[in-house]
Amino acid sequence: MNQKKTILLLIDDFSTKILTSISLRMENFDVIEATNADNAMNAVMNKNANLIILSPSKKDKDGLESLKLLRSSTDLRFTPVLILADENQSSMQMDWKEAGANAWLTKPFSHAQLMRIIKMVVF
Repeated sequence: MNQKKTILLLIDDFSTKILTSISLRMENFDVIEATNADNAMNAVMNKNANLIILSPSKKDKDGLESLKLLRSSTDLRFTPVLILADENQSSMQMDWKEAGANAWLTKPFSHAQLMRIIKMVVF
């Protein structure tokens, strides 16, 4: 039997977070929501995440700093990271990759696009 996969959402935009969370739950993923990188590390202490979905527009730290902080964690160092970015952030793609992001998806995106990227990165 396949074990249910867990995805950690680190998204501050309410609409994106809700729509992403609904899409993931429809596909039978466990979803953990965090408000910042520190909260994310605490949230996964008792449950390993199979994927982190990060929005680069964090209020408390810029998304690049959040990604670096997550990558410095022993528990999350090798967890794949999917970046959800606005169109105007495409110039940062190389910075995200160098900081440890595994995949990139530009908003707006469809449910099918999100699932295709997740399956490429997680499975």
